[in-house]
Amino acid sequence: MHSSLALLAVFGAEAYAWGTLGHETVASIATNLVKNETKAWAQSILGDSSPDYLVNIATWADSFRYTDEGAFSSGFVEPYDPA
Repeated sequence: MHSSLALLAVFGAEAYAWGTLGHETVASIATNLVKNETKAWAQSILGDSSPDYLVNIATWADSFRYTDEGAFSSGFVEPYDPA
C-alpha cells in the first residue's frame, strides 16, 4: 500500500491519464482484494467466471464512449490538461 502511494506521489499528474494498462492493473489488484461473496456476485452479474473477470471489463467504459450508443458519455471525461 505504501509503495502504491509513493508511486502516485512520484508520477503525480502523469497518473491522471490511466489508459488501458492502468485500468487493467487496478482491476487485477482489486480482483485479489474482494471478498469471495463479492467475487461470486460480480462474476454472476458479468457472466464471467474466469480469474480475470474484472480485468476483462476494466476498459469497457473507455471503449463504450466511442460507440454510437455511448457517444453521450464522452463528455463525462475531463480533458487532460498538464498545466
